[in-house]
Amino acid sequence: RYAARIALERRPVEEWRDRALAEGPVAALIALARLGRSEDLGAIVDRLSALPPSDDVLRAFQLAFIRLGAPGPEIRARALARLDPLYPSGRYAFDRELAQLLAYLGAERFVPRTLGLLASSSAREEQTHYAFVLRTVRAGWTEAERRTYFEWFGRFSDYRGDIGFPLFLRNIRTDALKTLEPEERRKLQPLLDGQFKKATAIYEDPGAVVRRWTFEELVGEVEQPNQKRNLVRGKASFAKAQCLTCHPFAGEGGAVGPDLTGVGKRLSRRDLLEAILRPSKDVSDQFRLTLVQKTDEEVLVGRILDADDAKVVLATDPFAEERLEIPRREIRRQRISMTSPMPEGLLDRLGRLEILDLIAYLLTE
Repeated sequence: RYAARIALERRPVEEWRDRALAEGPVAALIALARLGRSEDLGAIVDRLSALPPSDDVLRAFQLAFIRLGAPGPEIRARALARLDPLYPSGRYAFDRELAQLLAYLGAERFVPRTLGLLASSSAREEQTHYAFVLRTVRAGWTEAERRTYFEWFGRFSDYRGDIGFPLFLRNIRTDALKTLEPEERRKLQPLLDGQFKKATAIYEDPGAVVRRWTFEELVGEVEQPNQKRNLVRGKASFAKAQCLTCHPFAGEGGAVGPDLTGVGKRLSRRDLLEAILRPSKDVSDQFRLTLVQKTDEEVLVGRILDADDAKVVLATDPFAEERLEIPRREIRRQRISMTSPMPEGLLDRLGRLEILDLIAYLLTE
């Protein structure tokens, strides 16, 4: 079928357009969506509406709208007349594609139906998809539905598991927050403040300084192999030194810094100790921050998320979803920071044995 579609697309469209619209299967309609004109959209929608519903038909609808442009009111109404009664079907693979289509077309009562699927789905993958689709829907919400939607994110505020998942959820929530009116945001703020908290000891005092450790003081003992170490205490030291806040390790931890799982296979004991004590010696381009000096002399430090001729979007706090948009006209200069986002002195609140156990713990994975 794929080969036949490619062969068809190599023929002049005028030779087969009418036949595709009159009796064509899905593959022929996909070919026409790829090569046709915007004027073909209505006829393609009508032909797809006449076919038995399937995953392929839904994707053909999507491709037609992507390639040939957004439908006008009449074509949109015809598409909704066919697609809306099918939702939900009770089959996830079908509902997954259909939800995206109905959100795009602005179907009525899409929000309550999709919230119902989010609540009834037992698989996290399914729930996350419906939350993702709902994130850009602006109309059709009640106050209770808004609260139900944002309450769902709270289930994962203190999530421990696959590293990227909490960050992905926060990005979904950030998009959804943009759809709120100021009064809606005000009512939900107490709920939102309790989610994805900055529970990061990196900005708190975890205890008194034990010693200002230097590389020369520790490297000799760190390089000694086959020493028995307390790995339980090493794991506790990993958290006490605030490493867990930013770094994923063995399926736990934050997603701000590089994954330390398997770090012993990449670095020697000596290099690992130096990376902790002298974090700015060698900073990967992936984790460098940018210094932005504004015309009013204010200096901002953060990670650039987006930039164009009009603005720079900066994330100044890696643990929050807020993004700072700075107009180009307000920027005097900007440059890459040579200082690591990882602060120095993280081991200063640990004793000698705690440090040795920490290094041993990092070498276990």
